[in-house]
Amino acid sequence: MPYNTTEGQLMIDLNTNQENFELHEIVGCEPIEYTDVYTPSKYGIILKEKVFISPTEATAISMNIRLSKDGTDLSELESVKRHFKLEILDNGKVIHSKEGKNQITLSHFLFRCN
Repeated sequence: MPYNTTEGQLMIDLNTNQENFELHEIVGCEPIEYTDVYTPSKYGIILKEKVFISPTEATAISMNIRLSKDGTDLSELESVKRHFKLEILDNGKVIHSKEGKNQITLSHFLFRCN
């Protein structure tokens, strides 16, 4: 929210069809942005990243992966469309997959502690 409020000043009415519905506080952190040069492996893998999660609480992530060439986003170049796929693995098993052209956004993905 673009403003601060003290506890008890904000009331939210929520209608749901679930009896045991709970709200959990999510603490955000500053976004991290980094750039690196990747050369695809013989299997076409551009990069691998490991996400460490809390052993007691779920971890929410959001990420945006953009392909660029010589510092220019490929999405700005109309003639270049690179198709690629993002896979999230749990012990080597694919649990989520998303495909995109020149860019993939993974918004609010929740890694459970189990």
